[in-house]
Amino acid sequence: MSCLSYLSNYDLSDYFRQWNPSESKADLPDGSADYSGGLTDKGFSTVASMGLAKPGKSPLTYTRISE
Repeated sequence: MSCLSYLSNYDLSDYFRQWNPSESKADLPDGSADYSGGLTDKGFSTVASMGLAKPGKSPLTYTRISE
């Protein structure tokens, strides 16, 4: 998250907060689910400390790379 925010010059924390790409789910034999991983407060603090602007258009609205 911090690397992509730095490279894009935008604060992408809202996008990562919704997408949460580093979280994993394990379905356990008893039918329950166990979630682990995820983004950390330290990562969000790092991005906030960069002082980057939020993007004008949410990355979640893009459906393809080229128009």
